[in-house]
Amino acid sequence: MSAIASIDWDGKQISKPGMYHGIKLEEYHGADICVGPSISSSGLRRIIHKSPAHFYATWSGNPEYEEPDTEPAHFKFGRAVHHIYLEPNYSKNWITEPDTYEDEKTGEVKPWSNNANACKRWHEKQRERGKSVLKPAESRAILGMAREFRRNPLLDPRNKRVGGLMHGFSERSIFWQDKKTGVWLKSRPDVITNHSADFLDYKTTTSVLWDDLQSDIYEYAYYQQGALVCEAMETVFGVKEPHFSLIFQEKKAPYVTRIVMLKEHQIDDGKRLNRRALDIFAGCLRSNIWPGPGGYRDDAEYIEVNEWQQKRIDWLVEHGV
Repeated sequence: MSAIASIDWDGKQISKPGMYHGIKLEEYHGADICVGPSISSSGLRRIIHKSPAHFYATWSGNPEYEEPDTEPAHFKFGRAVHHIYLEPNYSKNWITEPDTYEDEKTGEVKPWSNNANACKRWHEKQRERGKSVLKPAESRAILGMAREFRRNPLLDPRNKRVGGLMHGFSERSIFWQDKKTGVWLKSRPDVITNHSADFLDYKTTTSVLWDDLQSDIYEYAYYQQGALVCEAMETVFGVKEPHFSLIFQEKKAPYVTRIVMLKEHQIDDGKRLNRRALDIFAGCLRSNIWPGPGGYRDDAEYIEVNEWQQKRIDWLVEHGV
């Protein structure tokens, strides 16, 4: 692991494989970050589990793509939680919306209302200062999550004896070029430990019960994300047998954490799916055709309900009132 070095990004398009520091998340996801077409884990997962059309609609390389006016609330919350663990200047970038404001005409203290002119000006001032705004309930939840996070000895950065998982590179961007297609691949694990071949990503969730975590891993295809991280470390740095772990934390009290490591066969599944998605992406780039889940057909498709649904229909025929 000592051979891994971070390159300070010079602001130019990436043309050399490596791990770069100083690239903002929006720049990392940009279609023009590399000298050629590039794709990340989220793009590969969207292609294979939804369709090329769904990927293309949200890709900045699409000339008709329009940046959303507002950030979805769950995206903002996720960013804030990541910042409090991984960035040193949390208070510099985030501020909590007040509970009350003073009416400009009457001087009366009223509950905060984003329809009031004073509140609108406050928000505009925060935007000018480069701060993102959290609701009071969101801020309380994030601080509660931070307290519980550090109760886990594997995650507490102050615990030098066993808190090693959080010691290392955070939020670095890794780039390399696929030999088969020429497409640039990119990966951005939350933590690259500086003492072992362990790579981690932090996820918020509603439940860390075992069955719920299995559902999350399947639904969001985290095994593909882990596979791409492992490929990055194998290809760029020659790391042998890298391991990918997920730190899950509940978004509501008691905010408990649970750390799980993906097994080798699951990473292999992710690599095979990534390969398939990457080949599809390269083909769409060549043809400039981005089909939906059904492709482009000249006739209708037959469809039927699944086995469980058919059993329910048969039961209703026999026993329904």
